[in-house]
Amino acid sequence: AAAAAVAALALALTSSRCWSSSVATAGGGGDLQGERLLASVDAVAPAASAGPRRHFLSAAGSAAASAASLLAAGGAAGAAEGSNLKIRFVENKLDKLPSGFVAPWGPSDLWYPPWMEGRWHVSAVLVNFSAPLGLRYVSNGGSDLKTAKKTMIEQRKRLGIPVEYDLRFIRTKRGNVVEDRLFNAATRINAYANRTVVRNVEYAEVTESTKAENVKRGDAPEDPLLSITVYFKGLLQKVFVTGFVSEQDPAEQGGAWRSCASSRTLFAAPGAGTNPLAVDEEVLTEYTREPSGNGVQGRVRQIGFLNANDQAFFEVFNKAVTIAEYSLTLTPVSSEVEGPAAVAASVASAPQLA
Repeated sequence: AAAAAVAALALALTSSRCWSSSVATAGGGGDLQGERLLASVDAVAPAASAGPRRHFLSAAGSAAASAASLLAAGGAAGAAEGSNLKIRFVENKLDKLPSGFVAPWGPSDLWYPPWMEGRWHVSAVLVNFSAPLGLRYVSNGGSDLKTAKKTMIEQRKRLGIPVEYDLRFIRTKRGNVVEDRLFNAATRINAYANRTVVRNVEYAEVTESTKAENVKRGDAPEDPLLSITVYFKGLLQKVFVTGFVSEQDPAEQGGAWRSCASSRTLFAAPGAGTNPLAVDEEVLTEYTREPSGNGVQGRVRQIGFLNANDQAFFEVFNKAVTIAEYSLTLTPVSSEVEGPAAVAASVASAPQLA
């Protein structure tokens, strides 16, 4: 049952590259064997996928994206990087950006504008899902056209349908506004699953992002880290932020804030007989504050690339193969900021899957 659950969830995630089908099949038999799974996940994170996992990638119908982090030394990008962010919001023929590096001398996290601090109610709508290089590369490099067609049909059914959830951004000890990853991961995943599938979320320490490093930088040990572990019934998900950059337009040009964040997501399950599955993606975000100051308009673009292990990789190399686009409306809920303990408590008290 665990193997079936992982395969189904991995199929949704890696074939669609889209939030709207990322967690609809989460769940399955058996409780997670936390420490054993974490050990197996850590063995491949955040390095590229290895050959022995090929059979699992095929079974999952994967169109996994290669990592797409930006090599930027600052939290606010220079002119070149900024220009690239704008271009990547409108272009469909895109090459993968350089990957796998978070500069130790730059910001420790993606810093949001001060007006994003607090809790927001989000209405997100999938407005477009496309395959720039054709249907052949949507799922597993074209070896499973049936799955690719099913993915496109499912995404078209979701076009224009709003999904609602809350997001939260908090201020660190040093005064920077960052994403509350524990809260945001749980609320977004549960919303797109249309039921409670998250059992717990916790921060995961990695070499570049630990509680001790937070303290050295002047932040609090409980301030957000770059990596999280999400626990489902029968499944463990570990998400690593591998790169980020941001920019903001001048006020006279609307003051839009943009970012590009790259992540590697690993999935594992006990008793499945498979190694963890790796999925990489590039997520572009744009937030524009309404003139009244009472809301924010946003858009998100998720860009997928074939993984180097995909049998069709050398046909497309680092070209984007899927693009999912969302329109977001954010309404302020409260300026009160809750800490990680409150988030953990809220997740723990939520209804669980049977």
